[in-house]
Amino acid sequence: RVASRVRAFGWRKISRRGISTKQWFEKIRQSRDAGPNSSKNSFRAQTNESVTSQGKAENALNYEKIEAESDSNDGGDDSYAKGELVRHFISKELYHEEKGYFNVQDCINSPQEPLPFNQMSGMNEYHGALRQLYYDGVEGWVTPVEIFQPWYGQAIANWILSMQPRASDTVIVEMGAGNGTLALTILDYLRDLHPDIYMKTYYITVDVSKRLSGVQTERLVSHEARCIQILSSVADMHKHIDTPPSNLTPIVIGLEVLDNLTHDKITHNPKTEEVFQTHVIKDSKHGFAEILRPISDPLTVRAATLFMNTNANGGGRGYGDIPSSSGEGIVHWAEDTLASLWESAFGDPTEAFIPSGCLEMLESLGKVFPSHHLLLADFDLLPGRVSDAINAPVVAQKIADDPNRRGHTRDMDTYLVEQGTADIFFPTDFNLLKHMYIEIMHSLGRDVKLADIIHHGRFFDNYLKSNATTLASGEDPLKLDYTNMQIFLASSAPQTPKS
Repeated sequence: RVASRVRAFGWRKISRRGISTKQWFEKIRQSRDAGPNSSKNSFRAQTNESVTSQGKAENALNYEKIEAESDSNDGGDDSYAKGELVRHFISKELYHEEKGYFNVQDCINSPQEPLPFNQMSGMNEYHGALRQLYYDGVEGWVTPVEIFQPWYGQAIANWILSMQPRASDTVIVEMGAGNGTLALTILDYLRDLHPDIYMKTYYITVDVSKRLSGVQTERLVSHEARCIQILSSVADMHKHIDTPPSNLTPIVIGLEVLDNLTHDKITHNPKTEEVFQTHVIKDSKHGFAEILRPISDPLTVRAATLFMNTNANGGGRGYGDIPSSSGEGIVHWAEDTLASLWESAFGDPTEAFIPSGCLEMLESLGKVFPSHHLLLADFDLLPGRVSDAINAPVVAQKIADDPNRRGHTRDMDTYLVEQGTADIFFPTDFNLLKHMYIEIMHSLGRDVKLADIIHHGRFFDNYLKSNATTLASGEDPLKLDYTNMQIFLASSAPQTPKS
């Protein structure tokens, strides 16, 4: 299931022993300019500690403000009295510093040793090994990068090598680095087989979970001179990472990050042709419930418009035409535009979950890395969704309290669950992702050099230079067992001024 995780909290500027990412990139430049015989010992000595944060979670502050307003305006102690947007509710459910799912659950299960695929007779034995992994790591999900380590990471390392000139420095940015398995396998592979490239490689992990960040620190200790950790959501990368020099093109990776990005929910009344945004409220008697308000949130409107335009006509009205600020203007714009698009975009369903968190991530990516190569891998289809709403999530928890079903999955019928009790994850519409990427990069003045969708198995056909994941039967579960996964590959660079 889920590999790397993206958290929705934002943290203030982070430094490593007083070195900001701007200074870090300057060190890279100085080291390169000094020539091949220059010593990097001083740089290594200054970059060998895990980053810590002094900041407080931005979304938590927003939530506290809502609670405070609720208490003062409604005269009661019930939280959510004024309601909060669905994306804020999901953010708190998953990423709250003390109670969120990814900070209270051991949510990623890493095998102690690589699985002996060549010794397995066939797919039945392989699936038996997976069942045992789920039984042993009762709280955690078992993910492709963990199941197929180290070869999964080695294939991605080969893709990185194909994208980067050998003479250049390599900056890798992993969004939602999970247990650090991908980083470890990529860096091990470069160190052992490409030591010259390894010594010019710098690996940045971006993760909002302090618990998972601690796991990454422990697992990457052998590469501490090559790593820096940033405690941040992917939506806030541009606030915590300085833009690298123009001659560096970072490699940005996100494995199963998209499915846990926050979403908003919108509703269409076909009789009145009105479109509403959804808020979550709670009281002591009825638990969580949804309330509808006229759509007015700028981020929800932007994400919904891109989603609908893509579904209705493959694009259409440009991203730059969408109002970016709140007020009556955006309300009227949303009423006119979204209502007219609904039927052609979504048909009969009257509810849709909108990937507003993905929009924020792409905007942040384009701001901080004007030039970049991007790899995003995720699921395009998920069974067991909570409703028939467009793009509805799966909400699930691992079973630990029933010895007969230990390690199995329990699916929930709603996303309105108590904090920390379940994972909430969404399918990825890769056609929408591609369109959003192109529109956002163009709006930021970037030239899109590449924007391709490739099947998971085909990617590993191209870049896995090993038969280590092949079973004795000749079957390769890495290429056969993830038919609902796609990979998005993209590249952008600043637009060249016209003469």
